[in-house]
Amino acid sequence: MSTENGCSCALGLSSRPSTSHHKSAGQEASFSLRPLSGDLGVEVIGVDLKGGISSELHAQLQEVMHTRDLLLFRGQDLTPKDEDAFMRGFPHNEEAIASDKLSNFYFKDWRVPDHKLVAVQFSGLRLDNHFGVTSEEFNLSAKNRQAGISFKTLWHMDLAQNQVPPEWVSLYMLQKPQNGGDTLFASTVGAYERLTPDQKTFVDSLEVVNRRPDSFEGTFQIEETGTWTDDPVQASGRVDSESSRRFEYTQPFAIRDPYTGQKSLLYHTRFFHCFKGYSRAESRTIIEEVLLPAIAPEHTYRHEWQNGDFIAWSNRKIIHTSTDPEKYADEARLFHLVFLDSKQPLIPARA
Repeated sequence: MSTENGCSCALGLSSRPSTSHHKSAGQEASFSLRPLSGDLGVEVIGVDLKGGISSELHAQLQEVMHTRDLLLFRGQDLTPKDEDAFMRGFPHNEEAIASDKLSNFYFKDWRVPDHKLVAVQFSGLRLDNHFGVTSEEFNLSAKNRQAGISFKTLWHMDLAQNQVPPEWVSLYMLQKPQNGGDTLFASTVGAYERLTPDQKTFVDSLEVVNRRPDSFEGTFQIEETGTWTDDPVQASGRVDSESSRRFEYTQPFAIRDPYTGQKSLLYHTRFFHCFKGYSRAESRTIIEEVLLPAIAPEHTYRHEWQNGDFIAWSNRKIIHTSTDPEKYADEARLFHLVFLDSKQPLIPARA
């Protein structure tokens, strides 16, 4: 693409990094893009997000995001102000931020006071004053065992249970655990594109019934390799049970991206109850047929975190999961998380 000020950006991706050039204030800076997997993601090389970037550069990165859906920046030294500024460069709901009616409200005790979009997540360490967030020593593993909570590795989109889910999410790693802690990402655009024409017509017609509390946790747990597993006892109980309804509403299963027209699948294991008009067991069969190919190792991206890694991704086009939290639950771990509230309603794929 080209712009009036002479900016040019080559977005063709191959096994080699492709180079893009950005000119600003009489100086030329360049960045390159290294593909991360066949389905999604690029590492952006040569961009320092500290102190903010120009609107022209952000526009170029947005164009990459629209087609590759995940941007990785390594070796960053960011403040919450930097994270806030970068994420607000994407389309978002400014009124929600101004009124403090944020998607990350349930992180209210761990949000950075001056930049409430940024939630601080941590375990196995004490925060005396981390950008205004203070805590007692927090031991995730012991706390969960005491509460009878078992953390599951579940494929999901963040806050996909919301009627207007966030379009963009970011995670910035400040202190990674020594053991484990990888994150797996998979493209639901790729999942949709691998369907046959008849399958696409079918999924375009499906509506998801979200209900809480409800879950297919036993069915959609993963092993360390990322393989979809099936706990027969838990899965059968989850599929057949009729749990209480704290909320219930429908959403389209297949949606259309407003920026590219791409179709993707909207999914969250923990809140998915069934497809409208189908039983829980029938719905499970459909989900497995459609999504299992998407999380095959050759189609997923496994990210091994390094301190200073910053990743932003298209939340309505990617599902992700942690890997074996018990490996690092007692270790020091610290990262920032942003859910960027959206005004963009879901567009059904059939619309």
